[in-house]
Amino acid sequence: MLMNVEAENLLYQFLRCQYDVFTVEDVLEGFLTVGLNESAEDIASFLLMCPSVFALDGGGYLSKAGVFTDALFSIKPTKMEIQKGILIPGHRCVPFVDSDCPSGNIDFIFDGKVLPHKIITLPLQEALPYFSLYGEEYAVQYIMADPANSSDEINFCDLPSQVKLTVTDFSKIYKDFNFAPGDTFLASVIDWSRSFVGIQPMISEKNTPFEQNPLDSKREQWYLNLENALCKSFELFGPGVSIDDQISKAFFLGFDKLCVKSCGTVEQFIRQTKKIGFEPYGVESRLWLKGLEVPAVGSWIDYGNNSGNDIYGTVKESQNTYPILTSVLDSWIMDELYSKKDNEEKLIENLFPENYILTESERIDIKEKIYSRKNYLKSRYNWFADFEAGDIRHRVLLLYRKIITLVYDIDSLNSDLNTMPQQSLVILMQLMNHSRFMLEAFLNVEEIDSSEIVNYGASLDGMEYNFDEVAVELRAALSKQIKTKFSMFKK
Repeated sequence: MLMNVEAENLLYQFLRCQYDVFTVEDVLEGFLTVGLNESAEDIASFLLMCPSVFALDGGGYLSKAGVFTDALFSIKPTKMEIQKGILIPGHRCVPFVDSDCPSGNIDFIFDGKVLPHKIITLPLQEALPYFSLYGEEYAVQYIMADPANSSDEINFCDLPSQVKLTVTDFSKIYKDFNFAPGDTFLASVIDWSRSFVGIQPMISEKNTPFEQNPLDSKREQWYLNLENALCKSFELFGPGVSIDDQISKAFFLGFDKLCVKSCGTVEQFIRQTKKIGFEPYGVESRLWLKGLEVPAVGSWIDYGNNSGNDIYGTVKESQNTYPILTSVLDSWIMDELYSKKDNEEKLIENLFPENYILTESERIDIKEKIYSRKNYLKSRYNWFADFEAGDIRHRVLLLYRKIITLVYDIDSLNSDLNTMPQQSLVILMQLMNHSRFMLEAFLNVEEIDSSEIVNYGASLDGMEYNFDEVAVELRAALSKQIKTKFSMFKK
């Protein structure tokens, strides 16, 4: 029902440095050695929903660190980068590095040495293409997450025309190897946890740009292999939780054919493929078959790996218990501390969808967890630090409960999701994920400055508006299905 927060943190640490195949039993054994008692079902659910874990046949798992450490990929500097003697990391290392690591924190290693960083200023529009694989809707956020912008107050409602980027100084390598546009680097992650990437120059031996060499034909086959792997990943895993997740799944499926010395770049693949492109997905975008709507549900549900994008992934019951996220529980407790109220029954009610009926065993279980978490959080809570964030967090919690109530109603009625408005379902799932993200952020209010709180508030305005819109459409579709089923029952 709820994995201990200490167990979650320990499991995340484990995944960052676990390079070999492991099982749920291995995790259980590790927990027991440090005095943690978690169920195999909760661990399996966590691993299934975690985008940095790949499930193997036979019950084994591999972490992203295990799959992509030492895996080969390619980086192709632009003409501008070569002229300026720099490399903008941007999305160049997607999906091989930790997706939570700002690109400016990636260290490139050449000849056993870490290449130095430097900070440059670029027009925002000139910087955006280097972050396009994160999705048009997230590119600016990744740019603003660069360490060079850490001291600047960013207002996402009024973006600057110029941005700072932490780049890597490649000037000596470009000069020593007489780098020219079209030349590439063969790269590999040599330390996933620290985002260390080793590089090796790959200089073209063509006398003219029009000359063909054996590597060109191998790369054409590589692009076809990547196209096939992406199509297979769409079938098995659907839209995934992000574009990074989609590309990760594709490279995992086609590893032997994609992580080779003759590899091309994902950027170049996107430019030349006629089959796959960026398509709208609710308020986000995904890679998908060009010109086709990205559906909310599909064959990947039957495959059994939801990867966080199946609407049932939030509310599906496990042994007749409703899953409660630690971040949600902690947020409701902090909401109580902020409002200086103490109402355990109301807190329990808020944790569940409006129509969910708790069993007595569930109520006892959740009371124990509330008692434990409240004691932990109360000793660390700072009301003054929470002053600016408290009201916004309360609004997020109210929105989140409306979302899970609607999701639960859809699930409880065994609705035919294929007949429901697909983009509205997509937006509902995205609102659920975005609200969870905001709640997690507000658990560390002391690390959030005033400008970020303003941005969260502006974002929340849009989320509330979007929910009101999709809720009307989805509830109308639900009512239609109820009437249809009732008519069939009467006959």
